[in-house]
Amino acid sequence: TRVLDEAAEAASSAMREGFYNPAAAYKSAVRTEKTVNECRKRLAAAMGREADEIVYTSGGTESNNTAILSTVFGYRGKPHIITSMIEHPSVYNVFQMLEAKGLADVTYIGTDAGGAPSMEELKSALRPDTLLVSLMHVNNETGAITDLQTASMLVRRNSPSALIHVDG
Repeated sequence: TRVLDEAAEAASSAMREGFYNPAAAYKSAVRTEKTVNECRKRLAAAMGREADEIVYTSGGTESNNTAILSTVFGYRGKPHIITSMIEHPSVYNVFQMLEAKGLADVTYIGTDAGGAPSMEELKSALRPDTLLVSLMHVNNETGAITDLQTASMLVRRNSPSALIHVDG
């Protein structure tokens, strides 16, 4: 997707003028830190969240890996986790690795007739001890759209303590 001109200019400006380490103590770095924190506050406000809930990463793969692995590694025991057979490799491969290493009990759900994750299979796969459900919003190859509202409702009803991760 083409980036907005305003976003491209902001990124270009940051790379030309605001490239200082925001964790450093010198004047230019402190200015960069203020800019980063202001952006974090604006983004959080737009999402109805708190600024300390916003974590910047280098991209989608790192974000997916961080969310999934920190959830699983923060759990005591061998968690039950669910994803679909059509996830992006940045999600699917992590689930396969966790399963292969015996670190999680993984359930892979199939798709419905439209190619989106099957809500019927999701409902059947959910257990009271399910820790995490990870589904992509829109499939990057087929365009199939996951019904996140239904998925969320199913998770809340059948596995109320489970976390929901969406690769969006």
